[in-house]
Amino acid sequence: MMDKRTLNKFTQIHQTLLLRFAIVMAIYTVSRVLFYLINADLFSETTYKGLLIIMGGGIRFDLSALLFINALYILSQLIPFRFRYKIIYQKITNYFFLVTNSVFVAINTGDIIYYRFIFKRTTGSVIDNFAQETNLGKLFFRFIFIDYWYLTILFIALVWLMSWLFKKTYVVKPGVQKRWIYYPVQSILMLMLVYFSIIGMRGGFTGTTRPITLNNAGRYVERPKEMALVLNTPFSIFKTFGKQTFNKVDYLNDKDLDRIYTPIHRPNPGESFKNKNVVIFIIESLGKEYIGALNNDSDSS
Repeated sequence: MMDKRTLNKFTQIHQTLLLRFAIVMAIYTVSRVLFYLINADLFSETTYKGLLIIMGGGIRFDLSALLFINALYILSQLIPFRFRYKIIYQKITNYFFLVTNSVFVAINTGDIIYYRFIFKRTTGSVIDNFAQETNLGKLFFRFIFIDYWYLTILFIALVWLMSWLFKKTYVVKPGVQKRWIYYPVQSILMLMLVYFSIIGMRGGFTGTTRPITLNNAGRYVERPKEMALVLNTPFSIFKTFGKQTFNKVDYLNDKDLDRIYTPIHRPNPGESFKNKNVVIFIIESLGKEYIGALNNDSDSS
């Protein structure tokens, strides 16, 4: 059996990895709280008890999204080779970690305001939504520096906090160890963490559990709109990217439609248009329940 000191030498890099992952998890929890506070007027019916359940459920989706985002970084720290302790290697992987997570923190933060326009988390269709915009650069500049400048400050604060906490962690190269002990133990630790990472990505522990999707957020809410609080934007994008929600179907062309019925009526040949009043009725959502003649038993008819 290994004593505590020996075990720490074998797992120090793994402990640091878990601590750094916990940092970004905490950042996403803070983002969820800010998402609620800034949009509190849109969630006036949400109770404190419901909010606690939402916060707890959101951890599951944050875990899945962040495991996907940091999959390469996690693997770079788990591979059982000694070069992972080299200073240059750690610097490169550290920058990769910070830059990658900063990008997705920016996306997640931007959705705090964008939610007020679409009333849902941004999905993978965002690229199609902005594909026709010719002044996207101007809109982006106005968004981050003029209209919602405070959101930019919020993003900078979150990235600074993440970087500051990250720098408090470090990787220490273990002392000289025999290869026949080092490599088997490190390989086993790598396989264990990879296994649990896959479980986290899927969102469940049992073999019959399907990978979680956006709909699973409904388990933690009382109202459909609250699902946006449970979810995070990277998860929503990952789960919907490249998927087409609706397929355009053309059953009839314009010529067939005009042959069957056309709303355009012209005078007969040789007949001039009579100069009389033309009244147009546009009726929307005309259902049976709104027609008094068809509801004789109703008091409102």
